[in-house]
Amino acid sequence: MAASAAHGRIVSTVKSSLRKIAATLASLTWRDFSGSARARVAELLLDVFACAAEGRRADPYPDFIPGSDGDASLWFADTTRDPSHAALVNGTLAHHAELDDGNPRASLHGGVTIIPAALAVAETTGATGEALLAAIASGYSAAVACGRPLKNGIETHRLHAPSMVGCFGAAAAAARLFDADEDIMTGALALAGTLMPLGPFESFTRGASVKDLYGGYPAYIGVQAALLSRSGVHGPDELFESKRDGVGAFLGHAATPAFELDLDEVMHVELKPWSACRSVHATLTALEKLLPITVPITSVHVETYAFAAELSRDADATTPIGAKASIPHAIAELAGQPLTDRVRVDISEAVGPRGARVCVLLADGTERVAETSAPRSETDVRAKMAKLVPDRAGDLEAAVDALPKAGNLSELVNALRGRLD
Repeated sequence: MAASAAHGRIVSTVKSSLRKIAATLASLTWRDFSGSARARVAELLLDVFACAAEGRRADPYPDFIPGSDGDASLWFADTTRDPSHAALVNGTLAHHAELDDGNPRASLHGGVTIIPAALAVAETTGATGEALLAAIASGYSAAVACGRPLKNGIETHRLHAPSMVGCFGAAAAAARLFDADEDIMTGALALAGTLMPLGPFESFTRGASVKDLYGGYPAYIGVQAALLSRSGVHGPDELFESKRDGVGAFLGHAATPAFELDLDEVMHVELKPWSACRSVHATLTALEKLLPITVPITSVHVETYAFAAELSRDADATTPIGAKASIPHAIAELAGQPLTDRVRVDISEAVGPRGARVCVLLADGTERVAETSAPRSETDVRAKMAKLVPDRAGDLEAAVDALPKAGNLSELVNALRGRLD
């Protein structure tokens, strides 16, 4: 199945789903993506670099540099590693601050799973800027095409979807940069699905530091899947056709699901304005409408969707990682008042599947109310760059803007190398 000349969706409901997706992914060019999608990829690159800088500045794992020597750079460091481990480290650090992008259609964090894998392989293979960009766009499309049918099943089992479906996107991006044909691309996707982890949400809510690897580990698996496929190792092509075990256990359908490869998938990506789990952002979006609040707050009542309320209830806000899933903690941070013990969170279907309603009672007796149907997405990624990477923003933006015509990645790699001031 060749890529359609028109931008849009390519749908397959026949066996093998992975092979049909792989055939398209292996033949795509940068020009097959719409102009808006091509511009969006540049924004996603800048966003993940800002996230990585924030993670590197926190330096949560100063000795976290596994792997052998290689030609792939660790971002904002003076070290290189083999591409698999460079992707692991860069994705892990970029995920640490919980500022990375998200796509609700498959609960994907593509910035910390796909981009580290793509850039590590691109650097080691001497790829052009256009090849890197096309691989990233392909990775986002592949991750959602493979991950969206699994979303409900993954969430039913209370697992962390980004740590799972990100493997497909990282594998697709890496395989493209290894010049994969249809067979190798199919093998890489099948291996990604076979090797993907089961990421329990308890790592997040309990504040376990392994949660940061939910960004880097899928990137690692993706690169490994592409390498293994090139070496002749293969997974089951009909990974999604089985309904009894493995990946098929998450499908929850009696018939083979449709797999939709959207070449504009990057347009569905949302960027975070706040350092917190996306489940908290609807509440913060509503609260933001009420700011500034200069009068002391007596209490706050939040009504939001079930997943957000339940995750917040389970979150251990005494830990830095668990706190990022806590609605009371996030409200106190944004409002600038110590009121975590005066926030009540309830489930409400009235706010919609991604919404929230916030009622603030002030010490002077007045009540202020705001609501939203969906969390806000950051619209100015360059301002985010300027805030989080002030000493590198200009160099990184210039390097990313030059990628479509760049014969190599030297300008971008040089902008990423070296410790932050």
